[in-house]
Amino acid sequence: MDARTRSGAHDRVVRWSDRLIDGSVVALAAWTVVFHLARWTGVPRDGALAVWLVAGVLWLIVRWWLPSAGWVAGHRSVGVGSVTPGYESGLSALIAPGLLGVAAVLAFVDVDGLWWPVLWCVLALLLGLAVRGAISRGAIRREAVDDAALTPVGATSVAATSVVVLALLMALLSLVMVRPDRDDVFVVNRSTWVAEHDAAFPERDTIFSNDALPVERPAGLPTSVEALVGSVAAFLSGALWSVSAASVTYLGFGPMVAAFSVLATWRLLRGLGARSPALATWVGTAFLVLDGVEHGSFGNFSAGRSWQGKVVFLVVVVPTLWHHASAWGSDGRRRQLLATLAGVVAKQLAMLLYRGNLLDDRLRELIIMRIGWRTGAMYEWTQHWPVALRVGLTEDETLAVRDPDKATCLGAAERAVITATDDVLDNGSISEESWQACAEYLSTSEERLELVAAICNWNTFSILLKSLKIPLEEGIEAWPPDGMPSPAAD
Repeated sequence: MDARTRSGAHDRVVRWSDRLIDGSVVALAAWTVVFHLARWTGVPRDGALAVWLVAGVLWLIVRWWLPSAGWVAGHRSVGVGSVTPGYESGLSALIAPGLLGVAAVLAFVDVDGLWWPVLWCVLALLLGLAVRGAISRGAIRREAVDDAALTPVGATSVAATSVVVLALLMALLSLVMVRPDRDDVFVVNRSTWVAEHDAAFPERDTIFSNDALPVERPAGLPTSVEALVGSVAAFLSGALWSVSAASVTYLGFGPMVAAFSVLATWRLLRGLGARSPALATWVGTAFLVLDGVEHGSFGNFSAGRSWQGKVVFLVVVVPTLWHHASAWGSDGRRRQLLATLAGVVAKQLAMLLYRGNLLDDRLRELIIMRIGWRTGAMYEWTQHWPVALRVGLTEDETLAVRDPDKATCLGAAERAVITATDDVLDNGSISEESWQACAEYLSTSEERLELVAAICNWNTFSILLKSLKIPLEEGIEAWPPDGMPSPAAD
């Protein structure tokens, strides 16, 4: 067979691989929506899993009975409307300043509370107008073609087979190329807690308490992956055989994601027009494997940590959304636009339903940095230095915890929580005077509870880190920014 011939075997592999990736990303997006709605409404684990499974079955039925219906098959060309030049130019005049205005707000204004949904609605409106304008200009007038026709000229069945083999190798590699870190304590513990409790998904700590204390992690949206793994482990244990959430995480979910990362990359390279996408996929994967020996590297977010939600997003979801967005820009198929928008909508719905910890992030990081300095916990100080800057503290404010009495950049609230932290470190409890000072700035009992939990939890972590002599990862300098160690350091 001519090497330039598009083999039927290659096209079959392409179709099944693409369907597998699309189906998996759709399932993950659907679970993300179900998970956050369950958090919002208090639906228990099994109820959320049942909704997700039923929705998946209904989606498969629709795909089976209506294989050529519109966007499902992806063969319907996008209609072109006619718009007057004045209306089109008016849209352009509105979109550009509007997006610049949103960017300016995000850059210079501390957006909080209900203003976030308002800002997202404005952004969605502006992007919708941009899409409308792009369609109305009549730029998309091509016939829709199926995915197999986009196969590069040089593709052969050998190339497709080599990618499948590479995907299987990455799955096997994820079983031995393991880079566990402190995130694993939280990730696997969360999945295990969900597997053992048919209750509402936990909102608070499950390591030191039974969903009672605040979660002492940097503020961020709770990920749905841990809940999915725990729910699946509970389902398998009840329906088939007893299996732990850790086994599902490391022996099932991780290898699956590692394999999907190869297929998603291959698809993206094909869509972008790479001359030899299979070879490029092999080279790129080899780079990630070799680069993964370093902790702070691109390769670190690959097979070595494929069971973590952020890695799933980076290596499977992002390439898939990128493929659909670029494909829609090239041929205008409505399926590609809807696939891209579905991922965005799932993310934004999760953001709108997010309920984080109540204690201010800046105060929490000041507590952590003060404990790290007072106790000489080098690992705690070094790892949380960039976190402190990321949540809004300046270098001067963060360094002020070394000697807060002489600092001039700290406000009254910051001084109050630092004093409370010192009380616990020196006397084992917060003094009445410190309580009164903190109460002026922490108005609710929940905030004051989180204050105590933060001090106690991070002091515990300090003791653990020092006792176990946890080393820093390679390439990370201790005691930033100037390398000056705490007087209490070993």
